[in-house]
Amino acid sequence: MEGDVAATPLTRYRYPATRSGEGESFVAAYLFHVRQQVAPGEGETRREPTWVDPDEAIRLLAAGGQEREYAEEHARVVREAVAALAG
Repeated sequence: MEGDVAATPLTRYRYPATRSGEGESFVAAYLFHVRQQVAPGEGETRREPTWVDPDEAIRLLAAGGQEREYAEEHARVVREAVAALAG
């Protein structure tokens, strides 16, 4: 994708720690204004960018195998993004 990242985070969300496998991390989520979709770069051959509506995004994120509390965090971020874009 080519575009512009918002200067300030939309929100932060909890995510399971990935290096140690214990605890949590907090991740800043930014809105990204897509100007142009381009093919995935080298090293991203497994990626298949797909546009979906917010409800489908929430469903797909929840289906990713994360614990329920993290799926709820992802859903919250999607809802906040929708609200920010509508307002």
